[in-house]
Amino acid sequence: MSDENKEKMRRVLEEAFGQGKVEIVDEVLHSEFVCWDPNSETGEIRGADTIMGEIEYFRNAVPDLTYTVEDQIAEGIFTRVRGRRILRTSRRAPYGDIMLT
Repeated sequence: MSDENKEKMRRVLEEAFGQGKVEIVDEVLHSEFVCWDPNSETGEIRGADTIMGEIEYFRNAVPDLTYTVEDQIAEGIFTRVRGRRILRTSRRAPYGDIMLT
């Protein structure tokens, strides 16, 4: 299960976030998926539909975003990912409290 979860998270980050292939989310994540994210307003992202909305939000703001998974740790159903986000273009939409300049 741990190796399977690592592969699923790699695909979500590199393919969905990094390439904009949101259909990956339905393919690899459970509909009740939970991601604890200190950058989100509530501290967590719940559900496949919500994560797809997050991906679309990021991709609209930074269309050339790429994401590379550098390291993963998995234990049972939990997976921790360390990666690198690379922004290769200027933003096209506001991102959080950061407005366009």
